[in-house]
Amino acid sequence: MSKPEDIKMAPNASVMFGKPTHPLSAEVIHRIGMRLARDEATVEAHLPQYFILGSTPAPRLLLVLVGSDVSQQEGVALRARSILAKLGLAHLVADVWIMADNDRLLPAVRHARCQIDLL
Repeated sequence: MSKPEDIKMAPNASVMFGKPTHPLSAEVIHRIGMRLARDEATVEAHLPQYFILGSTPAPRLLLVLVGSDVSQQEGVALRARSILAKLGLAHLVADVWIMADNDRLLPAVRHARCQIDLL
């Protein structure tokens, strides 16, 4: 898993994912999905809230991208942050995590049922 440097967490930290308390509108999520779909390295996207026990003061929105090519993580994250900024959402979404399809946290992200349709 690629995680943002500003999110501090121990290697075995308890990370919880869930449906956002204050979700973005369906229209905004649709616009995010349309833009993310242009990036072939992204095969799946989710917008759950997350909380790291002992590290985050409160749950925050997080854009989770499942990448098809782990070597492209950095570029995928940069492009996703740019999309959020262009849509005026950078202040609402804590950051972008890139996960491989075998990441130990991905089942919890999927269980939150916050998948973004990539159109």
